[in-house]
Amino acid sequence: MAKPWVVTDKARKNIAKILDDVVEYTSHTETGIRLYNELVEKFNLIGMLPKCGKLRADQMGTREVFARSYRIVYQEFDDHIKILTVIHSRQFYPPRVKR
Repeated sequence: MAKPWVVTDKARKNIAKILDDVVEYTSHTETGIRLYNELVEKFNLIGMLPKCGKLRADQMGTREVFARSYRIVYQEFDDHIKILTVIHSRQFYPPRVKR
C-alpha cells in the first residue's frame, strides 16, 4: 500500500514559483499544468516505492528523485512521505552558505 505524501510549506512555495516561471517563460498555462501533473505523478511513485530515490550522503535519511530538470528531496517516515523541497537540478541542496 502506498504511503501518503505531505508537501512542506517550503516545497509548496518552491513549486508555485517554478510553475509561475515556467508559464511566464513559455507563455502557455498548459505547460505549467503538465509539469504540475508530472510532479504529482512522481510524488505518487515515491509513495508507492519510497526507496526509489537516491539516498543523499549529505542529509541523514533524505532521498532524491528527478522530474524533468527538477530535484525532489524527500524523507520517508513509518506512515508517510514528507516532500522537503523541489528545486531546479542546477541548484544546490542544501543551499551553500555564502561567505
